[in-house]
Amino acid sequence: MEAKVNQPDMKQHKVNQHKVNQPDTTQHKVNQHRLNMPEIDKPEVGESEIKGIENLSYMEKKHLLAQLSRDRKKDPKSGPWEITDIRRGGWETIKDYLIQPIKIELNDSGKEETVRVWFDITDLERELEAGEIR
Repeated sequence: MEAKVNQPDMKQHKVNQHKVNQPDTTQHKVNQHRLNMPEIDKPEVGESEIKGIENLSYMEKKHLLAQLSRDRKKDPKSGPWEITDIRRGGWETIKDYLIQPIKIELNDSGKEETVRVWFDITDLERELEAGEIR
């Protein structure tokens, strides 16, 4: 019996050795996936193409650039733009979210017409923008 007590547990040693020598491929797969993903967050419209954009908040700019980028994909002739009117509605509750509707009117010199863009800014986005949430 004494011989068994003094012998090291080889099964436990082998299991631990296997875990130490096994390469972690999880991170590699995630990074590889990101490399192959198309860049959908990068807007195709730049702030320099929109006259008057400096009057918008960061989140409003972000939403407007995203919408105009989607519009440009549908019609490459659109742009550059000039903001002619910004209307911010009062805060409303929709479902469980507090939102502020915003309507922006722009002159689209590429198509020679007025464009209206409507979107909602959530209370959470305003707080993030103001740096109140960390």
